[in-house]
Amino acid sequence: MLSAEFTAAIVTAMFLAGKPLLGLFLSTEEAGAADALAVAYQYLMVLMAFLFALFMLQAYRSSLQGLGEMTVPTLSGFAEMLMRMGAALVLPTFIGQSGVFFAEGAAWVCAAALNLVWYYMRIGKIKREMLK
Repeated sequence: MLSAEFTAAIVTAMFLAGKPLLGLFLSTEEAGAADALAVAYQYLMVLMAFLFALFMLQAYRSSLQGLGEMTVPTLSGFAEMLMRMGAALVLPTFIGQSGVFFAEGAAWVCAAALNLVWYYMRIGKIKREMLK
């Protein structure tokens, strides 16, 4: 629940202040600064769409590590990297340059799903052992 609240707060802040914050990193005097700001803002908005998946990824990965499970969180890091690379290579052929923006979110969703499934399998096993 807390992750949903943080997601809403951060997304709202980025909608309201994203362009001014990005402007701190760009010189408005440079040629193409407006184009760079537009691309950066588009990327920021794509990331905001996947922010909840990132929070879930961190929560489940940390929970598994707290349970002493190291293999799946490590493998999910590799899955995240492979998904990021694959999506960055494949998605632009279907949706243009913005396909690269979605690679990060796709990686977060992939890794979160892997950790989530393993977490509930592990918790189920712990519950069954406690009932014995």
